Amino acid sequence: LEARGLDAAERNPWFFPGPEEYSVMLEAAGLLVERCELALCPTKLDGDIVAWLKTFCSTWLKGVEQSVCDDILAGVRSAVTSELFRDEAWFVDYVRLRVVACSAPKAAAKTS
Repeated sequence: LEARGLDAAERNPWFFPGPEEYSVMLEAAGLLVERCELALCPTKLDGDIVAWLKTFCSTWLKGVEQSVCDDILAGVRSAVTSELFRDEAWFVDYVRLRVVACSAPKAAAKTS
């Protein structure tokens, strides 16, 4: 995107906190965090990665001329082939945050 004069940070719709950052957010919301961890889930795609990119990255390309979009997607495909194409299939690095948290106990009410 930046090679084409587009501000990638401005177009980024996503927020991916790490376990530590998300734990702090949950605790600030009043939860007690027992566990917060990354779970790596490589996911095999049924088709080409460009179709996946068109689905999940459309916000990044909103308002960009179609021919430019096609060039950007082809460039991304080329850039990630060595990492994400194996055994004649495309894989995406799907990552989950697994969290175990509960409501913080309320202070015991004082009785008279």
